[in-house]
Amino acid sequence: MYRQGHLGLVKSDKKAAKIYRRAVELGNVEAMTNLGFLYEHGSGVKLDKKKAEELYRTATDRGSALAQYNLGLLLYSEKKFEEALRYFALAADQGFNLAENSIGLCYRLGRGTEVDLGKARNWYERAAAKGNEKAIENLARLDARVPEAISFLGDAYRYGDFGLVKSDKKAAKIYRRAVELGDVEAMGHLARLYSDGSGVKLDKKKAERLYRTAADRGDADAQCNLAALLDSQKKFEEAFRYYALAADQGHTRGEHNLGCCYMDGEGTEVDLGKARYWFERAAAKGHEKAIQALARLDARTCPLCRIPCPTTHAEALAQVRRHVENEVPEAITCLGDMYRKGQLGLVKSDKKAAKIYRRAVELGDVDAIVNLGLLHETGRGVKLDKKKAERLYRAAADRGHATAQDNLGNVLRSEEKFEEAVRYFVLAADQGYTNAEHNLGYCYHTGKGTEVDLGKARYWYERAAAKGNETAIRGLAHLDARV
Repeated sequence: MYRQGHLGLVKSDKKAAKIYRRAVELGNVEAMTNLGFLYEHGSGVKLDKKKAEELYRTATDRGSALAQYNLGLLLYSEKKFEEALRYFALAADQGFNLAENSIGLCYRLGRGTEVDLGKARNWYERAAAKGNEKAIENLARLDARVPEAISFLGDAYRYGDFGLVKSDKKAAKIYRRAVELGDVEAMGHLARLYSDGSGVKLDKKKAERLYRTAADRGDADAQCNLAALLDSQKKFEEAFRYYALAADQGHTRGEHNLGCCYMDGEGTEVDLGKARYWFERAAAKGHEKAIQALARLDARTCPLCRIPCPTTHAEALAQVRRHVENEVPEAITCLGDMYRKGQLGLVKSDKKAAKIYRRAVELGDVDAIVNLGLLHETGRGVKLDKKKAERLYRAAADRGHATAQDNLGNVLRSEEKFEEAVRYFVLAADQGYTNAEHNLGYCYHTGKGTEVDLGKARYWYERAAAKGNETAIRGLAHLDARV
């Protein structure tokens, strides 16, 4: 009565706690549970989670379903998911509907058990049948997002989230099921695995078919990825069309790449006015490469020799080669970039790019250090060597290069050195590097290298999403779906 202010009594958790203590001394189970609740929340007594747990356990051992449920919630908040699930099960076996809903949540998120949407549905339905509104909402969410939920499980296996062992092979199997159910996002993810040969046999044709299916359904990310695949096959005109489709939807990477098409005359006529327009759209959202491209476009004269910028590819290449002969580090790196991307009429060659980057690295160019690190990390044009990539990234990261810091963070994360990875993501994110902002949000979201903090996850996702980072936008959607 004191706790709830009934029968004209002044509501007082402090008086209620004092009275509950006397009832506990006399062995009353309900009083144990109620007093445990006050200690857990610091209401009328000093906050003391340990004492709350002791009281709940005593009442639990005597069969109180409410105590079992409350103990499960307390353990869940401490990330002791397996033990929490056991106590939820004890309460649910007594028909306690709040516990039934909680078990459904555990099966949906894979907390304390394997993800099992069938079992999640079963427990939600049991609780919903008793009028539990939260269970009804969760059941509706599950029904509305079955393909998306399957795709989300694929993501969890792909990135090793929620305690799952990272496995591209399992992710691919799960994505296939989501694709059969028509999930567009899963099509893009599965296509990426086929394109990279991760967890599946390398199959660029299958990747292209999946990207096309998703692109034809209006998915901007798929349109941009399909365009990049076509670009690599030198199908420039078709690549241009898909970049345009993605860019028209505000896809930041598509906007930047469309600007590159207009600047380099790939798939369309050179049009520096249109190149500027698309670069400016992407740059306004913080896209680093678009900002750099704008700077190059804005330069009326060569920044190295102060003569007018060339107007043809042949003149531009000749000008770069003159600077290379004079061993200008930035020009050497630029020539390496041209070979890596197949620009200005050069035959694309990662092997030649790597050789050129090495010379620029010897001269101390930080961009070359990062680019050579990327080639060693992916084994393009050089022997795959993650250790060498890590050393190169560290050298550039220590000089404050945000891309290197983010790349190093990704390498460390793949080695499960999560805490060190977070430190480098922080360094890059603090410089406003968009990918690092997303990666840092992801770490806070999943508790990789830091404590789970959904508030900080949302903060960093929102920073990256505001600049058009599609993965961050999806991260925010997943965060909203779980609230």
